[in-house]
Amino acid sequence: MTLKPACVTRWPAPALIAGLFLTGCATASFECGSVKEYAPEIQSAAADELQALPANSVIAMFIADYGIMRAETRACQQARSGL
Repeated sequence: MTLKPACVTRWPAPALIAGLFLTGCATASFECGSVKEYAPEIQSAAADELQALPANSVIAMFIADYGIMRAETRACQQARSGL
């Protein structure tokens, strides 16, 4: 079976239009997440333990990444509260 050029070029338009109508009705929802708050004494103990880790510790790298994620979550929360 061979397709005629006219058939090949016609089908994308209805599919595109239908897709636009369907996605136009969707509403986007975005959640920032939450940041657990720790008591000052817990934060101090964690800082002491972090300093006691050996140089080039993988766990220290994880903790640094976690700190970045917490900062990004706080920034997201502040941006969303300003909307």
